[in-house]
Amino acid sequence: MAASQDLTAGGGGQTVNVTGAAAQLVKNGGGRLEAVLVTAVNTGTTWTFYDFNSITGYVNGTIIGVIPSGTTAGTIFRLQMPTSLGIVAVPTGGSAGSLTTSFC
Repeated sequence: MAASQDLTAGGGGQTVNVTGAAAQLVKNGGGRLEAVLVTAVNTGTTWTFYDFNSITGYVNGTIIGVIPSGTTAGTIFRLQMPTSLGIVAVPTGGSAGSLTTSFC
């Protein structure tokens, strides 16, 4: 997929890069986790996305996506998962890599 193509199903979405070894709030509020693009290999790290509105207590949220460890750069996961509270990205394991999330 060319970098200029829209990762959202219907267009008009937003993107946020997530990196590092800590939980990150991608979006606060309801919407949809549309897609995740792996932009750097996540060696040994699994990324889990939760429907939650805080980086504390996210384990009480609903899992809306998982990016397995070892996923190569350029891989796109089209998730299309609805959220009611928000989107929290949580890396667990080795080198976190880098992801671009698409949401609305």
